[in-house]
Amino acid sequence: MVESGFTDDPNELILLICDSLEDAGYEIGIKSAVIDGENVVVDLYSGTCPVTGLVRDEEKAVLDAIAQSLLDNLAEQSGVVFQVMGEAYESENFSFGRYYVYMKNHHK
Repeated sequence: MVESGFTDDPNELILLICDSLEDAGYEIGIKSAVIDGENVVVDLYSGTCPVTGLVRDEEKAVLDAIAQSLLDNLAEQSGVVFQVMGEAYESENFSFGRYYVYMKNHHK
């Protein structure tokens, strides 16, 4: 959880999440994070982590960390969608539809 001033802006929150992941050795390429109804849509750059360069378990751990951090800190949002350059999420390990909700918080 972070200070309440960050809870209204997913892009500010994403910066903190990326800093934390960078400390763990993962340089994340996030283009943007926007609120879309009850979901947060995280748009990643192609050719960057986590889209490339990770084995399946690492990629899942990074996606989980981003999604869970967003859901823990954005009180009104209940789901996280990952996209790559505004399109469906496609990596060597995973393939999700453009608006596939990767993680949902059923308690909100």
